[in-house]
Amino acid sequence: MASLIVRQILNLSVAALVALALAGCGESREGQTIPDEDEFFVQSEWAEYVKQSREHGYEPVVTHWHRIEVLETDPEICVSAQETMESWAALRNLIGPMQADSLSMDIRVREEGDGTATGLLQRWGFKDDSTYGVDHRVTLEQEGECWRVKRVDTRHYCRRGTDGEGRCL
Repeated sequence: MASLIVRQILNLSVAALVALALAGCGESREGQTIPDEDEFFVQSEWAEYVKQSREHGYEPVVTHWHRIEVLETDPEICVSAQETMESWAALRNLIGPMQADSLSMDIRVREEGDGTATGLLQRWGFKDDSTYGVDHRVTLEQEGECWRVKRVDTRHYCRRGTDGEGRCL
């Protein structure tokens, strides 16, 4: 009887150790409060927001990038990567006079040197109880004299975390 109890305790101990070890392995970016990526994508207000939120008991996170194919449309203005990015954002009504004055917006473009460019539109300061900001990452490719939208990905800055499926709470 005693040996059975000892084996059960050992099995539970090993299971607990394995669970703890696995909990720290392969940490996904989902749930990270500050993504570890190149400076081009950094939202300058995020670190301060995280600090303030934690003081109030919240655990804000940034979701994974996910593709939004419906946004992959080409604007008419396409002579430079920057103009294409700005024209694309206006075409999708992501910038312009209809946007709230309280939103801060930043559009930047980095030409990669291989005929492609990465555009980033950051919209920050939504008056929403779950989402504080949204980034749109746009992959552009030069075709002749024109820049074309090849891929659009988005991620959200969640005020209080996510539901486990990547949606802001």
